[in-house]
Amino acid sequence: MMSRGDTRPIKVVMPLMKSWTGGTSYQRNLSEALSAYAPHVKLVIIGKKNKVKSEYNKFISYSRKMFGFIRHEILNKITRYDYFLQRKIEKVAGEDIDIAFQYISLKKNIAQLVWIPDFQHVHLPEMFSDTDVKSRDIAFRRLAENATLVLLSSQDSFNDFSTLFPQYRKKARVMSFVANLQEGIYQKSPNLLLKTYNLPEKFFYLPSQFWKHKNHCVVFEAMRILRNRGIRPFLVLTGNPFDYRSPMYFTELFQRISTLNLLDQIAFLGFITYEHVLLLMRQCISVINASLFEGWSTTVEEAKSLGKRILTSNLNVHIEQNPPGGVYFDPRNPEDLAEKLEEIWKNIPPGPDHQMEEHARAVLPGRMREYADTFVSIAREAIEIVRK
Repeated sequence: MMSRGDTRPIKVVMPLMKSWTGGTSYQRNLSEALSAYAPHVKLVIIGKKNKVKSEYNKFISYSRKMFGFIRHEILNKITRYDYFLQRKIEKVAGEDIDIAFQYISLKKNIAQLVWIPDFQHVHLPEMFSDTDVKSRDIAFRRLAENATLVLLSSQDSFNDFSTLFPQYRKKARVMSFVANLQEGIYQKSPNLLLKTYNLPEKFFYLPSQFWKHKNHCVVFEAMRILRNRGIRPFLVLTGNPFDYRSPMYFTELFQRISTLNLLDQIAFLGFITYEHVLLLMRQCISVINASLFEGWSTTVEEAKSLGKRILTSNLNVHIEQNPPGGVYFDPRNPEDLAEKLEEIWKNIPPGPDHQMEEHARAVLPGRMREYADTFVSIAREAIEIVRK
């Protein structure tokens, strides 16, 4: 770990990650950690506001019309980087760039970091088309080959990377992100949302995108088991209802809810604000993460930072995350989950657990500082590698 006294400036450029919620959260948490604990690191996010992508696409189109596709590609081979992308990024960020994060086609005297979120397609290939599996294999191999260093969010992902790309193992570094929270969230009453969304006071909360690997069905099956025992817990769902891999999945899920006769026990609120997500977490009796696979769960991290118990699948990565008060279950066994749901439903009151919240608030600054320090250490290492 580099000394915290090393405050030499570092400029990092990174594309706006907005295509999926996990990427957005990753970028927000990194930005906030660096701003608070490593202000000498300037993170320049290249996105919609500065129009680099649209201008770049126009420039590429113009270049290929003027010089032809082959000459354009020859220029890239001669310069050994994407000349036009470099020019457009420098127009926004300036020429004194130290690190390109998630870009692997800029000048070779710029350190190039990449983040690979997980290797779900290797463990759950049935969730993807054959084309998707092949394209991810190719893309991840290309990232591993061309990056200066590769960031992985967990030891579990590091083990996968080492198995898949042993020749690039020395490039891999683990940087586990931490979910940052604004202090103001504790001053707001989560009860206010009950009226807004017409919710009961007591409920479980499953904040997750409606993708197949998120495994909502095991929760519904567990609720059916409890209903047959005369126990009727209430469940709140939020998240993006679209899975590009299975466009009909959301519809099928709600057909399943109807078939199981659970419509009166489940509320779907859609894609809500982040503040409302956190307030619902504070109010619920437990957060649920039933996922069949994760790289480093944002939901688990948010529960840790907020001070909320979580009922989560017993994946190696979830055990690695080690959330305080975490309860684990077999994600392929609804009977196991039903037992855990019943125990919590009968014994845990709704609303914030002030003791857990107090502890989480006390340790969060230290966790965020360690997160920022880890990034700075890896960033300086990458810069030194390209300067040798």
